[in-house]
Amino acid sequence: MSKKMKGLLGLLGIVVMATIFIFARPDSQEPVIQEPEYPVYDEIISEYEEENDDEIEEDIEERVSVPGLLVVGRTDEVEERVRVPIETPIDFGALQEINPDIYAWIIIPGTPVDYPILQCDGDDQEFYLHHTFERVPSIEGSVFTQNYNGKFFEDRNTVIYGHDMLDGSIFGSLRNFRNEDHRREHDTIIIYTPYNILEYRIFSIVIFDDRHLMYAFDFEDEEGFDEFLEELLSSREVIYWSDYFDVTFDDRLITLATCTVAVDERLLIVAVLVDYEGELFLEN
Repeated sequence: MSKKMKGLLGLLGIVVMATIFIFARPDSQEPVIQEPEYPVYDEIISEYEEENDDEIEEDIEERVSVPGLLVVGRTDEVEERVRVPIETPIDFGALQEINPDIYAWIIIPGTPVDYPILQCDGDDQEFYLHHTFERVPSIEGSVFTQNYNGKFFEDRNTVIYGHDMLDGSIFGSLRNFRNEDHRREHDTIIIYTPYNILEYRIFSIVIFDDRHLMYAFDFEDEEGFDEFLEELLSSREVIYWSDYFDVTFDDRLITLATCTVAVDERLLIVAVLVDYEGELFLEN
């Protein structure tokens, strides 16, 4: 091979390597956007379909769900509000045949948080603290809310509970939000209901005391809402606070609450609603 040919091949190799570096370097100005994955949901639905292959309804509108909650074209009992389901990646009809207490799904893209949200209609509002979504007794419990909150995420603050499991399941992976890089890369929380896709941004992460938030603060009163925000800022430990969001009484929040190594402490991750699909009845 001539020296000239070797030189041309060498130059070509440099160009190819430079091109690979430009498009693959981790600090590229155009990050690769990935669609959220739903491994837990996919596993649940797969098992459900295998067990009920001959009984699965093709038309979701024919499914019967929780009376007065997730019915197609549901009309609120208190006010004439018709809620029409929208298309989401979650088959709530199938999930509610597994357990009618499942009413929403939460995912923090890129993290293990990928779970159904349940709420018990009975007297035991801590039932899912010690039971799986299939109502099986278990130390890990489930991700759940209590009936101090409604099921449409229209309250000014919806508190979502889950155990801090050592293996990182349920809300165990929330410990990772102490890391700044992790927070920056996973600041979005998505909640699905049959009627909405709700997108939240995390603005506060604190170590709080063990008070029951829905008892301690009247979130439907502006003074009580503001008091909660003030106490977040004066918490035992403020891990993160974003000044980007000017959170006010007009906003809708979710608070993820889990335990810590101290029995009188709770890790709270608070996020504000920034976008949604479907219809919300928000009274300001």
